[in-house]
Amino acid sequence: MSRCKERLLRAGQVAMRLGVSPTRVNQLRQCGVLEGLETPLGYLFTETQVERLERTRVKGRDTRGHRHGESSCRVQHTEKSS
Repeated sequence: MSRCKERLLRAGQVAMRLGVSPTRVNQLRQCGVLEGLETPLGYLFTETQVERLERTRVKGRDTRGHRHGESSCRVQHTEKSS
């Protein structure tokens, strides 16, 4: 699907879907787990990549996406955004 026809989500919307805070969504963007499109009003994320992250979340991890005691950017994921 063309990126321009794809639904874009704000960090708050992504956070609600993933069950994390908007701050955590931005940490995931900074770490390269989510690719954000920078706009004057903030970052937007494609619905496809959010769905992909929902499917590939690793069991046994807390709601922030990492094991207790790990730094916020040490996130294991099986698929890199394209």
